[in-house]
Amino acid sequence: MANSLEEFSNDFKETIKVIFNETEGSEWYKEFEEKFDKITKEDDKIIGDYNCSIGAMELMLFIRKRMRDEGLAPIISLIGDISIKGKKHYDYIINCMRNCSPQFIDKFPETYNIDIKKCKCSKKGKEIANYNLSYDVDGWNYTNIQYNCEDWMKYMSVPQQYRKPAKKYVTHFYYNELDHYLTYYVGLIKQQEKVMKGKDPGLKEIKREIELLKNIRKNKITPPKGEKNRPLRHYNK
Repeated sequence: MANSLEEFSNDFKETIKVIFNETEGSEWYKEFEEKFDKITKEDDKIIGDYNCSIGAMELMLFIRKRMRDEGLAPIISLIGDISIKGKKHYDYIINCMRNCSPQFIDKFPETYNIDIKKCKCSKKGKEIANYNLSYDVDGWNYTNIQYNCEDWMKYMSVPQQYRKPAKKYVTHFYYNELDHYLTYYVGLIKQQEKVMKGKDPGLKEIKREIELLKNIRKNKITPPKGEKNRPLRHYNK
């Protein structure tokens, strides 16, 4: 567990390295570091809810582009008539994982399994399927930021923090739990947090799978095919 902001930030950098199999000497990683350093500067002010800043939005657009390049996010446009927290939203996210971002399922199978489970809830005495994902939009205001159609942006009424009235602007629909996790992490760094406190099951699971990947990378272990994210003790023989 990180006990300083510097350690928390360094852990995020290690997370990026292991997700994209990057090294500090690559051109992409150098550009990533430049964008990351911007969000740690005082002049990159928080300008909206959910720890939104110009630097944070630019950093996540850069990371999401790499996610798409690696097959960890879909390279398609967001459908126009989608709304958050409903069956159509749920089905679209799951279909995009299965058909447009297979590397996400391959790298984070247990996180995917959490997403595809339809929770049951009771309504008027009847048990119904709850299609709500634990994530929907990041809530940041991209209205004056350059983006493209694959960035899954939509002009909509966005719920605000602390029960403030919703506001209409362009915001980002999450691709999957990895997108949610990385965006949440960047927001915490902007807020100068030193630890991730999220209790959401998807966030906890993808954090566990990322930590496992870090250990595999650290120990230079190649897991058997089909057992990529099993506990390390299966390989240390």
